[in-house]
Amino acid sequence: MRHSLTPSANIAAVCVGPITTPIGRHRRRHQGRHGRRRSPRASTSTTTRGRTPTAGCRSSTTKWQEEKYTEAVMSVTDRLQSKLQAEMASRIASDLSTPPLLWDPWLYYRRVEEGKQFPELCRRLASLNDEFISHKSPSSGFDFTSGKRIEQKLIDYNQESQRCGGYAYEELSKVSPDPRFIAYTMYDKEADLFRLSVRNLNSGGLCGKPKADPIWSIRIYCSAIGSTDDDVLILEEPDEEVYVNIQHIKDFHFVTVSTFSTMSSKFQANPLSGVNLVWECNGIAHGILEHHQGFLYLFTDAAKADQSVDYHYLLRSPLHSSSKNMGVILREGRNFKLCSVTVPLPAGKDPVHLKELHPQFLPLPKYVMQISPGPNYDYHSPVMRFTISSPLLWKDLSEFYACEQYNVFSYDGVLVPLTVVKSRKKQERGSEPWIASCPWSLREIVHENKLAGWGHSAGGPMVASAINQSPYLFKAAILKFPFLDATNTLHSPILPLTAADYEEFGYPGDIDDFHAIRDYSPYDNIQKDVLFPAVMISSSFNTRFGDWESAKWISLTLDFAFPVRSASVHQQQRS
Repeated sequence: MRHSLTPSANIAAVCVGPITTPIGRHRRRHQGRHGRRRSPRASTSTTTRGRTPTAGCRSSTTKWQEEKYTEAVMSVTDRLQSKLQAEMASRIASDLSTPPLLWDPWLYYRRVEEGKQFPELCRRLASLNDEFISHKSPSSGFDFTSGKRIEQKLIDYNQESQRCGGYAYEELSKVSPDPRFIAYTMYDKEADLFRLSVRNLNSGGLCGKPKADPIWSIRIYCSAIGSTDDDVLILEEPDEEVYVNIQHIKDFHFVTVSTFSTMSSKFQANPLSGVNLVWECNGIAHGILEHHQGFLYLFTDAAKADQSVDYHYLLRSPLHSSSKNMGVILREGRNFKLCSVTVPLPAGKDPVHLKELHPQFLPLPKYVMQISPGPNYDYHSPVMRFTISSPLLWKDLSEFYACEQYNVFSYDGVLVPLTVVKSRKKQERGSEPWIASCPWSLREIVHENKLAGWGHSAGGPMVASAINQSPYLFKAAILKFPFLDATNTLHSPILPLTAADYEEFGYPGDIDDFHAIRDYSPYDNIQKDVLFPAVMISSSFNTRFGDWESAKWISLTLDFAFPVRSASVHQQQRS
């Protein structure tokens, strides 16, 4: 039963649970006299359980000992790891490729070549799809003279990883309407920022401009490719608490800019001829602005009459009529529906209910967790793509696994959705579980000796807090790059934190927030003289939260829960 600190690569955020923490009950937005939020670094005289920020943190020698201990303990699982890896690899095709996306004459798709870590973005002419021959070179352009019909590689993310710290994560990518250029942003892991690049798809080379290494989106420029003129500043937002987003409408009639913060949200259009305000509301609001044959449509969840709403509604600015269809995603509780309605909507000032539009509902697979519009780049396409998320692959795994959903109450009375995926061959230990709280309710479904927790990054404190509250709940837990010392990290950050981090976790300069942070911070709530589950912790030097947080939590857990266990590290290495 041991806690380890080992370097590891970043993975997708996952948290087994769900488990609530006191932050869900105590957090609120704090504002000053003029509606501005208080500085996150305001001083406070409260201390953290009498310990300094580095109290209990052991030397780097102990970290090395913990790593060696982990290697020794995990060595007995080498054969099992190889078996699991081979089994998972057999389920993954060697020529993975995303479904092709049609835009104008091209089919765009991503595929992974055998033996490579990252995919490649490619395209080929749709008219030559049936005669497609090769996945190989050239890396750019087409060879029509020899009669070969081959694909064009637009971006090789394996090469991009070499200039991005060995890591390839693309946040955004857009192909120009001509389509001769592609603009994309790549995350530089070492510098912890996104880099904007524009690539010429005819030559395959990178353009000299526009180019940016933004840390925060505060300015929008207009840059002419190939021009030596200075970029034109369109909009500037110096407030780091305001998010700025820019995109084009699908028919390319307008460029839209949206800015939003906790105070207000704005949707603007056509910034090249002066930013025109389309819609403004108080507070954070989600919105999608589109143009369709003379109509501006805004799909938003903005508050009505200063009252927040838990649904989206559609607004429009009527100009002239048209007769096309619009896809609508509906959610009733946990059930999703997908339908098509005719636009434009009926004229008039009164709201129109969906049933009055005679929607045509489309079939969906079971166990749908989320539906979102797909990359529908072709404005004139008769087909609309949607992305559907589900815990199960309905064509491959639905006959072997069942997906069940429950509404459960946490200890503070908050209703939490719980999704369980289980083998159809396994029977529940009890009858239909009436769940009193999420973690304990799982014991009605799985054996108590097989219940484990997994928390990643900001999901780490959820699992760690559950271990603090109920050490006997989990048999084992995995924490990857966990955020464990919230009190000290938020109060005196060593690594750069953003306004969004404070908005999510709290402002330690506010006394109420400070107490709420300390209540859920795993490092400040470790119980004494209790038996903890087996926990594996991985961290690294390139994460937003330093590896010292894991080291401090490990050290204090060993001191509090196992005051004499430190000798076992050396005993294990001698044996």
